Amino acid sequence: IGSNSGSTSWLATGSFQRTGGITLGLEGYNRADFRINLDHRPASNLSFSSSIFHMRSMQDDLGFAAFDDFILIPQDVKLLQPDPDGTKYIYQPDPAGLRANPLYAFETQTHDDKRQRTLGSMELRYTPLAWLAFEGTGSYDRSDRNRVDYVPKGSKTDTYPNGDPGQLSRGAASTSGLNASAGVTVSRDFGQFRMRMLVRGVLERQENDSIVASGKQFSVGGLPDLDALLTPSIVSAESTIHSSGYFVNTELDYADKYIFSGLIRRDGSSLFGAQERWHTYYRASGAYRMAMEPWWPIPAIYEFKVRYSRGTAGGRPNFADRFEVFTVQAGGGLELNALGNEHLKPEKSTEQEFGVDIVAFSRFSLQLNYARQTTTDQLVQVPLPKLFGYGSQWDNAGTVQGHTYEGSLEARIVDRPGLSWSMNLVADRSRNKITQYDRPCHAQGTGYRCAGEQLGAIYGTKAITSLDELHPASPKDQFQVNDDNFVVWVGPGNTYRDGVTKNLWFTRASFGGVAYEWGQPLLLLDPKTGNPLRVKIGDANPDLNWGVGNTVQWRGLSLYVLAGGQIGGQVQNNTKSRMYQWFRSADSDQFGKEEGLKKPSTYYSGFLRAADSRFSEPAGFVKIREASLRYSFNQLDFPLLTRLGLDRAALSVVGRNLAIWTDFSGYDPEINGGGPNEVFERTDASGFPPFRTITATVELVF
Repeated sequence: IGSNSGSTSWLATGSFQRTGGITLGLEGYNRADFRINLDHRPASNLSFSSSIFHMRSMQDDLGFAAFDDFILIPQDVKLLQPDPDGTKYIYQPDPAGLRANPLYAFETQTHDDKRQRTLGSMELRYTPLAWLAFEGTGSYDRSDRNRVDYVPKGSKTDTYPNGDPGQLSRGAASTSGLNASAGVTVSRDFGQFRMRMLVRGVLERQENDSIVASGKQFSVGGLPDLDALLTPSIVSAESTIHSSGYFVNTELDYADKYIFSGLIRRDGSSLFGAQERWHTYYRASGAYRMAMEPWWPIPAIYEFKVRYSRGTAGGRPNFADRFEVFTVQAGGGLELNALGNEHLKPEKSTEQEFGVDIVAFSRFSLQLNYARQTTTDQLVQVPLPKLFGYGSQWDNAGTVQGHTYEGSLEARIVDRPGLSWSMNLVADRSRNKITQYDRPCHAQGTGYRCAGEQLGAIYGTKAITSLDELHPASPKDQFQVNDDNFVVWVGPGNTYRDGVTKNLWFTRASFGGVAYEWGQPLLLLDPKTGNPLRVKIGDANPDLNWGVGNTVQWRGLSLYVLAGGQIGGQVQNNTKSRMYQWFRSADSDQFGKEEGLKKPSTYYSGFLRAADSRFSEPAGFVKIREASLRYSFNQLDFPLLTRLGLDRAALSVVGRNLAIWTDFSGYDPEINGGGPNEVFERTDASGFPPFRTITATVELVF
């Protein structure tokens, strides 16, 4: 609801959302919010606006690796049968007892996440002259989070299948932020020359507080109270972050053909080391609209703009990165964890972008971009030698250079009265390489930090596929490449098909101090030490990301379809590795194989699972990301709306994540592992994949 009368207008909105849980036993996500916006103009040159927003939500989380349990439990067990203790779902439906029923945990345990958020903002603008304006803004942002994890006394868990002594954790955290800015804007026109300058200062303050009280072993059952715990513990944290800065931005335009913009910014933050509190950044850009020149020779192309920009930006460290970090031990002692760094500064990125914008035939719009990035003083957690006493230190180490190609094409394919069809195509490709690293090379997540290495490269152990990769002490005539294309030891006079007929499985031999088991896959070894080598086994970077959207409108009917995907790249399928471990992969099913090709379970669960290269899989895919159908009703075509007091109405249905085609053996290769280099790492680690949603909407406007 809202009102617009004279110098004052306001709008109030409210919403409630309820999303069901993705499995039985979960209620899902509930959210309620409201917003009030107010705009007031007490004088022609003075305006004031404010906004208030408040939101509350509740979600019952999984609390454990539930998806892992669902896919690893045998497919022929009955999850919905009741448990002998009276619980709605049975705890252990599998006679072998390898994995418990996750529905039992959903029914007996509590894992609730409650959140509140309040935002308020205001803006005051005074324009004493047509070319001069003063602005002041202020905002407040507070977030409160409350978390409860409760395992009742006597309920069954993996650790205590006959009855858990009980666990409880209650956590409360809040983040509050105050932001303020003030500035002056000057805008002047001098004939065909136009100038706009903005000078602004910014202040930011953020406070974070959290406390978690937890414990195990309830003295009495049925009472989720911290007082009932026999072994309680408390963890708390607080931090305050101050930031401030100021900048000058200038925009120049001559005849709407020659365009220039420049910015200088000075930023300071308490997150930087004591010796590196302030840093300066800049941006400069220019554009030339060549098609506006009288000599332009192609009338059908009425926009041809070339542009260039160069700028710098900084990446801030986390709060604790510049401090010494200790771990408080159970007996009260301190354990050295991370060494502080008073010289820690933000990583600095310098980017150049070249681009061209083309509009032709009143139907087609093309944008092409090429960007080069150089990031120096990268923030990296560097392992330290033992003589320091600390395990690691956050430091500015190394330089990364990268480049990106981007393109987009918009086309109005059909544009007639009552019927239109438009299409939008986008594509991009990026690569980033470490060009300098002033520290010893080391592993980080699935990657490797070293000069010359490409970010996104996947490193791990490798199952050898060629006899030339064997350890030098191994006689090649006793090894063969089997039907899975892996090198295996077969012994003198045997083939890899003789394991069952000659009873060779589980027999062993040793060459040059390296032990082998018959028929089992082999890892690439260091010739000097005989230990498995960690080598490059894949690349998470796609050759191309792409997307295409189509919108068709016919009278009141509108259809929109968005497809997208990637070409090339790889993803590390750790979920499949877990399925090898628990004998749940279809690869380990030997039914229907001829006798000479059958393999024992240890071939998959032990030897082959140790080879990371086995689980580096193609990540290319094509996906229908979204499809929507909407029909709008108006008063002219549907007079009934007038009699009902409606201005207009609409019915729509939207589907997201509708279909996927991929060679990846998992559920969805479009996944982020969330590791220390999560922007570039691609690891499927037993998390719930993106799921399909279909939403129907009825819209009534009075």
